Amino acid sequence: MDTIEVELSGEIEHGKPLSIAPEPVALPPEIVEPDELVYRVRRAPGLRKGDILVVQPRNRAMTGELVLGVLGGRVYVGHWWRKHGLKQLRVEGGETLEGVVIAGAINQIVRPT
Repeated sequence: MDTIEVELSGEIEHGKPLSIAPEPVALPPEIVEPDELVYRVRRAPGLRKGDILVVQPRNRAMTGELVLGVLGGRVYVGHWWRKHGLKQLRVEGGETLEGVVIAGAINQIVRPT
């Protein structure tokens, strides 16, 4: 299987500031577009430590889309919800956050073997 080396944009720990961790990671070339960012998960609901997230940077999302969000300088992973006047991030386990700014849509989760 062919791979390309992509530099990590950081490590994500749910509810903590983004940790910058520039290091190369090998991924299949068909899952990463040139404008996408790559993050490693330290801890986040519904994800495993070491999971790699391929994120398309953007500030909008469709309802139900899995996103990377920022609130008060802290990063969160959850599903965007925008219906009935609500705009919130819904996190696995029932946590909801309002006032979150979308940093990008998570297009791919790569689980290390």
